[in-house]
Amino acid sequence: MKAWVLHNIDDLRLSEVKLPVLSRGEVLVRVKCAGICSSDVQRVFVSGAYHYPIILGHEFSGIVEKAYSDAEASWIGKRVGVYPLLPKFANEGYRTDGYETSSDYGYLGSRQDGGFAEYVAVPVWNLIEIPEKIGFEEAAMLEPTSVAFHAVRQIDFTHVRNVAVIGNGTIGHLIAQWLSIYGVPKITLVGRQDVLPEEVDVCFEVVGSVEGLERCITATKPNGQIVVVGNPPADFHLEQKIYWQILRKQLVVRGTWNSRFPDDWRKVLDAVGGGRLFLSDFITHRFGFFDLAAAFEMVKRKEEQHLKILIHI
Repeated sequence: MKAWVLHNIDDLRLSEVKLPVLSRGEVLVRVKCAGICSSDVQRVFVSGAYHYPIILGHEFSGIVEKAYSDAEASWIGKRVGVYPLLPKFANEGYRTDGYETSSDYGYLGSRQDGGFAEYVAVPVWNLIEIPEKIGFEEAAMLEPTSVAFHAVRQIDFTHVRNVAVIGNGTIGHLIAQWLSIYGVPKITLVGRQDVLPEEVDVCFEVVGSVEGLERCITATKPNGQIVVVGNPPADFHLEQKIYWQILRKQLVVRGTWNSRFPDDWRKVLDAVGGGRLFLSDFITHRFGFFDLAAAFEMVKRKEEQHLKILIHI
């Protein structure tokens, strides 16, 4: 099969590789659509991957074409979205609650081969069937949409009327849409340098920068809430006077990580299928499979404003 293989930083090549060998509990998914995440761009051009060679891509959808055994055969022919986190279930409690917080896990597209390929081996536990009225593009966006939903679920909505979101990329826009669905009256979505309201009930930091966190702390009113979403590329430190504000304003600071499967994903499907969330609105660019490198270069050179970039395979 053909796949885009990362061999080192800034060394992404279209290659002919062997089909994945299925293990017990796995099926072979033919990828139909995959999304480029900012973390993919970071791995290709800046930080690199956990190991090489590797096939990136953790936002993808497709059709199940083959099963390891009869036990998984009922999935053959089904249209699916794929949850990329592979919990090891070392602690049985993770089966029902909090497995996304486990430190013992695999991950399609970062720790093992993912969706920038014609085929991917996926455990059936990680599959969610998508109804016919939802297309492969929307299904490829289930992962970032569920991440945004999981972030929004971290807050207590009691008396929340004014929310700011710092970070106007895909996740920031999706968080703003979820807040709207939840009925928040005032939502302010800003970029890195845009002006924030003076006081908000809740602030989401989606950039992953010390400046973004400082702005959240300063803008959030006493007894307010902060949700930290952005993944920082390096260490950073808070000034003492900023840290004091957390104490003196008695702020609640919550982290959020990934999404919970299948609960978050089913609620996303319900929102999309019910016409409350229109994921196609966030797609700004579409590329063919053979043009994936060009899509990465476009992002690297910052040639065009973009939200979600999708690859059709």
